[in-house]
Amino acid sequence: MQIAGIARVGRLELGGWLPASDPDVPLLTGVNGTLMARRSQAGHDDTVTDERGVSGSGGGARRVYHSKPAAPTAGHLEEEFERLARQVYVGLRAGVVDREAVFDLACVVMDWGQPGPAAEELALLAAEGTDQERIAELARQVLAESAFEPGFDVEPSRLAVLEEALETVRSDVHATGLPGPVRLVVPEWSETARVESWGGGYGSTTGIAPEIGSNPLWALVAVADETQDSVMETIEGVWPVCPTHQLGAHSREYEGQAVWWCNGDGGHLIAAIGQWNDLPPHTGARTPARDNSSTAAQRPSDP
Repeated sequence: MQIAGIARVGRLELGGWLPASDPDVPLLTGVNGTLMARRSQAGHDDTVTDERGVSGSGGGARRVYHSKPAAPTAGHLEEEFERLARQVYVGLRAGVVDREAVFDLACVVMDWGQPGPAAEELALLAAEGTDQERIAELARQVLAESAFEPGFDVEPSRLAVLEEALETVRSDVHATGLPGPVRLVVPEWSETARVESWGGGYGSTTGIAPEIGSNPLWALVAVADETQDSVMETIEGVWPVCPTHQLGAHSREYEGQAVWWCNGDGGHLIAAIGQWNDLPPHTGARTPARDNSSTAAQRPSDP
């Protein structure tokens, strides 16, 4: 991004054309080809004068456009969005408004699709650079409207929430007589977290997305499900098993709690996740059923 002596504009248009204004205010242009304001000299910094405009002191304001011959590709815009969104997110979390980064982010959003008024206002206010509080508010709004979700590297607290959830699930692993250990990993080839069992397997799921770590309840349900898949891959059997119906349990949210649920007899709660050891003695933990046994349990599908 380049900042030079800048002109304010009354309104924003995509496609590059903007009316010329006061040449004495700084010029701010986005890296993606959207021209937000103009210099007084034609042909400076990849801008050219619209031949339909009138140069010099004669009537009519000149118009300028960015002279890059090719529009940015979707892949380039996506990469730019991710880079800028991460930069803006980290800055906002630290209470810092990076004027250049939020301006470029707004430009990318406007070039990428159908921009809302927040992106347009953000670009204009970032160019002015006066109302920092409003710029921060708009930047958060643009990130939300763009469905930006920070990864574990940008928001490590989300991984910490998943780690805490796994600590709860571990107690159920041990309560059912399994040796463990299980641990949470984020493979280099993946953006999602996975539960690795003592056998070194991950199971067959796509992992746990970083946004799940924004909610402890979601995290506990998801980590329990991921642990279940990993454990079943290792033992080649069903885990955990409902002590009453000998059916495979699955994790779900029930009445505001993360629980192990059985679909037997129309469905019922087995235990809150992390409390398998608190089951009544006559329905206590049992050894997981093997797939090749005559009493192999079937893991039910989600309701």
